Amino acid sequence: MVLFILLPIGIALLAGFSPVTINEYAKAGVSTTTSNAILFCFSILFFNMMNDVGVFDPIINFIVKRFGKNVVGICVAAVLVAIVGHLDGSSSTTLLITIPFFAPIFKKMRINPCLLVLLCGVALGVMNLTPWAGAVARVSVVTGVESTYLWRRLMPMQGVGLIAGVAIAVIYGKREVRLGAGLKGDETLDLNTAEKKPLDWKYFVNLALTIGTIVILSIGSFTAYVVFMVATGLAAIINYPGQKVQTKVINKFAPAAFFITATMLASGVFVGILGQGEPSILTEMSEVLLNLLPAALAKHLHLIMGLLSAPLGLVFGGDAYLYGVLPLCIQVGSQYGISAESMGLAMVIGKNVAMIGSPVFASTYMAIGLADVELKDYLKFAFVPLWVTSIIMVFSGVLLGIIGL
Repeated sequence: MVLFILLPIGIALLAGFSPVTINEYAKAGVSTTTSNAILFCFSILFFNMMNDVGVFDPIINFIVKRFGKNVVGICVAAVLVAIVGHLDGSSSTTLLITIPFFAPIFKKMRINPCLLVLLCGVALGVMNLTPWAGAVARVSVVTGVESTYLWRRLMPMQGVGLIAGVAIAVIYGKREVRLGAGLKGDETLDLNTAEKKPLDWKYFVNLALTIGTIVILSIGSFTAYVVFMVATGLAAIINYPGQKVQTKVINKFAPAAFFITATMLASGVFVGILGQGEPSILTEMSEVLLNLLPAALAKHLHLIMGLLSAPLGLVFGGDAYLYGVLPLCIQVGSQYGISAESMGLAMVIGKNVAMIGSPVFASTYMAIGLADVELKDYLKFAFVPLWVTSIIMVFSGVLLGIIGL
């Protein structure tokens, strides 16, 4: 967050811009991130409230019971639980819901723990394409395209990605069986599912509120952050009577909401300073790149970046990739008729799918720590399926006409 503020200011000063001009550029940039920052703040509060009151517990319990004790079934269940867990758009929530629950099961069934991290990573990466998650909001800031519109465009590719995640669970689950995974002899598996809570009227009201919120967002007729503001207010009234209780709950979930919101606002300084002016700093950088890139490749730059987005995402991480590399590629691509939307859609997919594994992404260390695996072992195990998944998703977007050729 600090670098998003100080780094572009330092670059602008070295480039000869006056403090007054830098202030105007930063102000213009922050104005483009405000709505997404509000969206982040209230969506995180809302989904954390829903998780706190147990809306997702029966779903998790049903999934685990449905798939039983076989290796493939447990792997599929891990993917589905991670999908449900990532409805809040928070990677830490997803990992804390999924890995501590499944890690003992994987260990007892002799399943490689790297597979658990891979399954969580794929599910998290695909589900992170929702408008209240970080990646799409960042693309929205850079491209100027509304985040819920981008999500509707990404939905078919999300569906393909989720199918790919289940396919990975099946393929690698069978592979683990061939390698000796599974219970032996009279061994039993005790599924300590989430604590059961009575399904009273509040549960069904909260479930309806959650489903209704997602449906309204997918329709796209209302401003996303307004929808979450209303939903958060209703959730607070339904579940936490009294101002003192509501304040306590909000304070409980505020740290996660604050950090992401502050980062989003700070990114506006970065985008504003580098993108404002005639010519802008990004324009100057793009001209240098244009001189180095053959025209035959440049006219397909969005597809090239989409296919390389998984390994590039591992190296750059989310913020540097989407706030640094994406704007530069948009500038270059615009010279060849490639829209900012197509560039953003192509580049966000692979970066998202491979984000659990990036050494510059904090949640990577949370995931491998919870699963007790080494980063080098995980990358060796997971890099190929992650990259293949991202390529499949990009090609599905091309075949469906979502990403232009």
